[in-house]
Amino acid sequence: MQFTTKVNYSLILGALLLFGCQNRDNDKDWYLTHNSNKMEESSPLAPGIISSNQIEYGGNICEQHKEIYFTINDTSWKSSFAAFSRFENNRLLPRDTVRFDGQTMQGGDAHLSPDGDKLYIASRVNNDSTRQDGNIWVATRTPKGWSKAKKLPPTINTELGEFSPSQANSGNIYFTRFTEETHGDIYVSKFADGEYQEAIRLPETVNSKFIECDSWVSPDESFILFVRRSEDGFKNSFGHFDLYISFNINGSWSDAKNLGKEYNTNFVEGSPSLSYDLKYILYTSNRASKNPDKFDGSLDIYIQKFNLEKLKSELQFD
Repeated sequence: MQFTTKVNYSLILGALLLFGCQNRDNDKDWYLTHNSNKMEESSPLAPGIISSNQIEYGGNICEQHKEIYFTINDTSWKSSFAAFSRFENNRLLPRDTVRFDGQTMQGGDAHLSPDGDKLYIASRVNNDSTRQDGNIWVATRTPKGWSKAKKLPPTINTELGEFSPSQANSGNIYFTRFTEETHGDIYVSKFADGEYQEAIRLPETVNSKFIECDSWVSPDESFILFVRRSEDGFKNSFGHFDLYISFNINGSWSDAKNLGKEYNTNFVEGSPSLSYDLKYILYTSNRASKNPDKFDGSLDIYIQKFNLEKLKSELQFD
């Protein structure tokens, strides 16, 4: 009788352990809950929750709090809001608008700090109604939600347009600054002694005479993903905007290279970012559109497997 009781307890304990392991396995790639497990090719991220018949871009995964942040735009591109979906009870909850101290705020390019405790957005909100330049704002996570967003200092925000913020572990902020209506470059403002230093333009190995934007820097700043406008039609590129990568080798940024046809199409690709474990890449594309020149409701966030070392080898980075 005692032996039977022990066996039953062992079976129960084993079942609990197995169930717990299964839950951990299910949570491992929780952001794929609404996607295929294969993911060898691109697929819209969480159809019906993240990707929909609206315009979505800039997906950003927060592992610490199991959230996905992104931006929703209307078809006129005059109104944008940061949004998110939280993973609870083995599913992604319906999207919700981000609120800053309880209030919504016009703006996009939502990007989380690596620890998930700061949220950056780009917004044209300004006390001076005569100015329409974009500025970068940051909010801090609190027990009650996000704090009121604060505009970053003049070392980052100028009378020009600043967009697409991305923070590294060091606190350094990478972003795009538009010096002319059709020309954007990637800058970095280093965080030292508790302050953001004067932003400097990344070298010619990254920036060109065309548009570079939508940068995402790895938390350790060992590489940077970004978008470059087609330089010569489709001769050396795939579409109007393609995804590129540059590696920080011995303190210098390498010549940027196109990620290739595995990720780029003859349509528009933008807003790249990687999952916390670097296993998956998220990016925006209008590849489902019948007209690549038109930004319509087919602009969605896509996700697929990503192999950094394989890509580095194929692109022949030293």
